[in-house]
Parts: sequence; C-alpha cells; structure tokens
Amino acid sequence: MAADDGALLRQTLEITFHDLPASATVRLDFAPEAGAELLIAASVPTIRLGASFGGGQMGIQSLSLTPRRLQFEVSGAPSRLPLIVSIHSAAAFVHGWLQVPGGVQTTIASAAERIRFVGPSYWVVPLIQAVRAEPPVSRPAAPPAA
Repeated sequence: MAADDGALLRQTLEITFHDLPASATVRLDFAPEAGAELLIAASVPTIRLGASFGGGQMGIQSLSLTPRRLQFEVSGAPSRLPLIVSIHSAAAFVHGWLQVPGGVQTTIASAAERIRFVGPSYWVVPLIQAVRAEPPVSRPAAPPAA
C-alpha cells in the first residue's frame, strides 16, 4: 500500500542495540522492493548514533552509508546503543536485513510499531498505523408487516 499521492515521505526508525560485544560490525540493509532509502541530504541528519553512558570510550570506524545500506564497526560499545535513522519511503512497510553478532538483541521502532529480535535477522516494520474500519451501526429490526 503506497501513500495516496505516491510521494516519498520522511520517516524515522529508532534502532537500539542491546549487549553489543566490545568490538562488532553492524550492517543494516533495506530491501530494494520496499522502496525505502536512507535520507541522504546535506541539510538533514541521516543518522544519529550515540549512547548515554559514563566512562569508557566508544569508537566508530569504517562508516559506510549508501541509500540502501548503513554499515559501521564499533569498539568500546556500551550495553545499550541507540541509532536513529531517517529514511524516505512511499510504502506502508519497510523491511530488510540486519547483520549483528549472534547474542545482540535489537529493537527497531517506527511511528507505528516496535519489534525486538536477537542476532542477525530479516525484519519488517509498518511505517503507518493501520486504519481500522468502524463496525457497522446496528439498527433495530423493522416491525413485522401486518
């Protein structure tokens, strides 16, 4: 299901990695069929990667960013690492592949839904809330004809 006018809409995905090892490679791919791409523009931040933790040094190396892929190596990762990704899409759903080490728990949240899984996985999240049809209004039965 696409947006009514077929225009690409800006969306935000909030991705959180739990229990990343001290050194890890993270790769997020968007399936071409989904029609979603990372929003790459000089005036708009595409990704925000950070964490709130005291002490320690986190490092990001080998950051690679293309319209359908985000990949980086992290060292000194905190136990909880949030990543906010801006995308544009005309589709109601976005899906792809996430490659992380086996025991890493990942949460991906859109405005419509939040999913959680462990290890590398295919994933899919809706970008918009499903519109539920109102139940039909029940009317009293007509009196029997005399």
